[in-house]
Amino acid sequence: VEESERLGAQFANLLGDVIMASGQIAYLGPFTSKYRSELLKKWLNMCKGKGIQGSDPFSLERFLGDPLKVQQWKTASLPADSFSVDNAVIMANTRRWPLLIDPQMQANNWIRNMERDHRLTCIRPESDKGYLKTLEVAIRSGTPVLMENIGETLDPVLEPLLLKQLFRDGAGWAVLLNDTA
Repeated sequence: VEESERLGAQFANLLGDVIMASGQIAYLGPFTSKYRSELLKKWLNMCKGKGIQGSDPFSLERFLGDPLKVQQWKTASLPADSFSVDNAVIMANTRRWPLLIDPQMQANNWIRNMERDHRLTCIRPESDKGYLKTLEVAIRSGTPVLMENIGETLDPVLEPLLLKQLFRDGAGWAVLLNDTA
């Protein structure tokens, strides 16, 4: 009986929660925890004003987070605070490549730990002049890449990769990088 009531409440809040999650993923990534919380409250009130129910308070971790994955992330040194977990959930539920401003190197350490067994390649475009060749090798082999210390601007050669401009190449997919598919 309790389970059916819980599922009924989740169903009743589904539309509002989808709106809140979509908005948080699309717009709130760059903002502080406090500002995110304020905006989410405003959005929830706007939804309620339109007759759309949502979970109060809304939690991205609760709505989109897989508890097993979240535990794995924490084991791999993701900080346990809700802001860090929400950032990880955003990263896991977006098509775009994340840009992390990480002065304390917490996200960097977490990504390195998560990808340790997948032959993570770390490159620094500003100091490694051969980084495009390293990136090309990683793409061909299907291994993850962490670009560090990228600075204010990116090499325009990276645009097709960053925009995921893939095309069919025989039986697989390819991306044009530095005039090389």
